[in-house]
Amino acid sequence: MRITCGAASVLYSLGWADAGGALRVGPRSAGALPGPASYGRGGRDAAVTDANLALGRLGAVSPLADSLELRPDLGAAALAELGRHVGLDAAATAAGMVAVVESHMTRAIRRVSVEEGVDPRGAMLVAFGGAGGLRASALARGLDMAGVVVPPHAGVFSALGLLLAPPRADAARSIPIGSDQAAVDAAVAEVGGAASAALAVAAVTVRTSVDVRYAGQSHETAVPYAAGDGRAALEERFHRAHRAANGFDRRGDPVEVTTVRAEAEGKPALRWDELGVPDPAGEARRPSRSLAAGGDTTTAQVWWRPALRPGARLAGPCVVEEPEATTYVGPGERATVGESGALVVEW
Repeated sequence: MRITCGAASVLYSLGWADAGGALRVGPRSAGALPGPASYGRGGRDAAVTDANLALGRLGAVSPLADSLELRPDLGAAALAELGRHVGLDAAATAAGMVAVVESHMTRAIRRVSVEEGVDPRGAMLVAFGGAGGLRASALARGLDMAGVVVPPHAGVFSALGLLLAPPRADAARSIPIGSDQAAVDAAVAEVGGAASAALAVAAVTVRTSVDVRYAGQSHETAVPYAAGDGRAALEERFHRAHRAANGFDRRGDPVEVTTVRAEAEGKPALRWDELGVPDPAGEARRPSRSLAAGGDTTTAQVWWRPALRPGARLAGPCVVEEPEATTYVGPGERATVGESGALVVEW
């Protein structure tokens, strides 16, 4: 089982002190502009990015998103100012902000799993977005999950999904109860054409269906139907679908069509096989840096993900950087590069 986690926008969440002097994070955000203090674009309040930079999870040597050079001095000043209001030094403020954010996110995952009757134990957490890998293992461990998968192209995973998803357009039309079959067929053909016309690309497939019910029912069952299939085929499909969904059918009772629907689908802009297989190149080791981990400060190895070959094993604490994202591997954790290029973090 997989549970997904994206966390790029969390980097912009601002820290603040409540009326009692307790440290809070979010929902206020620095946004991309001016952004966190360490962006150097005029932001003055401490954001989660500044906390990650102070802890060493983000580095100032490699530009963020391959172009933005972070300013540790500005981030540290913002953290120190926030710390003055909550009674902590800059380092403790940074650690506290990350702990608060991870607590919020753990509760969010619990709401969509445990509170919905799904046991996350044994499941893998799929982390994507620029910051998903920065805290995914902490979230997964907090829920006793089996590990974390950081897929290739994690930082642009949502955008990639849009390119891989086929474009689709829907159309629907209600028809008067008791319409004869010729009217139903005409409506089905009409909505099929409307759905095709609504696509920005040529339709590859058009699927049509009708919503059907027994006379007097307050709910409908959707069954596939193409113009010209005929009334007998329509009713037989409805009886079978009703029995499959409800455990019974009422053959012989009047059947009503209420709505006709169509789904038009085109070709996706990109296919998964067009992405190619990972082709690691260059030096995987980057300069090590100071990293706050598990309550201690240590010198940790930094790895360049595009150069890591399948089968590579990394021991935490360490940081794995790539052009669009960063992954933090904590103390006692290990990361393995799979054949697909996915990074699997376990403990």
